[in-house]
Amino acid sequence: MAELIEIKKRDKTLKVTKRVFEVVYADQGYQKVSTDEGRTNENDKRDDINLLGLSKSELANVNKDVIKTFLDREGFEYDSNAKKEELIALIAGDSDGE
Repeated sequence: MAELIEIKKRDKTLKVTKRVFEVVYADQGYQKVSTDEGRTNENDKRDDINLLGLSKSELANVNKDVIKTFLDREGFEYDSNAKKEELIALIAGDSDGE
């Protein structure tokens, strides 16, 4: 089982995996609760995001710009005006997108 980290936004505290934090909660303003490893660089959290393997419902919680950044980095081709659902379909491997 993946190790859980504690994150916080105002008075709401959650325990999630590091990957879920980076993909879903970081862009929603959540911060890691202080640990010995210190603060993370805001730019680093997007460089290692892997959206492959996430469910469509998990991807629906990811910011559209993060999805586009991932698609660009992985070499996916898509219409820049595509709706978020279309981008999710690309990642999920749905063939009805084209």
